[in-house]
Amino acid sequence: MSISVIIPVFNGEKTICRALESAVGQTFPPQEVWIIDDGSTDGTRQVVEAFVGEKVHYLYQANAGVASARNRGMQAASGDLLAFLDADDYWDPDKLAKQMKAINEGADLVYTGRWIYGPDGEVSVENARTYDSPLDGLRKRIHILTSVILVRSSIAHAAGGFDLDLRGSEDWDFVIRLAKAGARFSAVEEPLVHYDNSSLGSLSHSDRIWAEEVKVLSKGDILFGLKGIRRVCGRRKVLSAIFLRAALNARGKGKPGKEVAHLLRSIGSWPSKQACKVLLVTTLRYLRLYPT
Repeated sequence: MSISVIIPVFNGEKTICRALESAVGQTFPPQEVWIIDDGSTDGTRQVVEAFVGEKVHYLYQANAGVASARNRGMQAASGDLLAFLDADDYWDPDKLAKQMKAINEGADLVYTGRWIYGPDGEVSVENARTYDSPLDGLRKRIHILTSVILVRSSIAHAAGGFDLDLRGSEDWDFVIRLAKAGARFSAVEEPLVHYDNSSLGSLSHSDRIWAEEVKVLSKGDILFGLKGIRRVCGRRKVLSAIFLRAALNARGKGKPGKEVAHLLRSIGSWPSKQACKVLLVTTLRYLRLYPT
């Protein structure tokens, strides 16, 4: 089976070379790599032109957002499988090879763990987790970002691609709809993707993300299969998880007022053990009774 790699980029002259090298240097080489330039105004085109050839292709479009760029890449791709890579991320050399093993065993979508590089230079590891039900995992807000997935092209197209109305959680929404469509998920636990989170650290960006996540929830796809009281409870649990994540982001930015506000919204939506524990720790910290 052949793989098409899709790399959306906007003003990525500083990182696109690293991303491209990691894509073309895979031990299981892709059939083609599509760079979709979403209206860059820097030197992205000049950097990419050094790679363009029989395997690497470049398309330019007026700025329309990352969802539009990924969809454009999906339309151009001819591979049996699609792998997405953001221009500021990069892969370990055996990323695709290890995912292909699961594809050959019958999976429709394979995701991996990732290294996360934060805005203050901190590095953390997030191993991939396997859930019996992908939708159950996604309701708990597991992070299956586009740079970690390899998916069959047929089911990605059947799911409708990326939602152009979303700016920030289009990846979560896309994977939710793949799960709803019945895609068989598999995980490669180890981190094989280097994910750059350094440019996403502003509080305004975090606020926009949780607002977009609420929009995804309102679409209802993540509640597929739930009825009656289970659907009501499921919605409140997802909402609680969204606000808890927003609270932890606010804590990281040193905004205690927003942190507490989001925590109260989280507990008001569903008093999960994790949210209550975080609120207790937060309260004790501000009373100087908990070590920082």
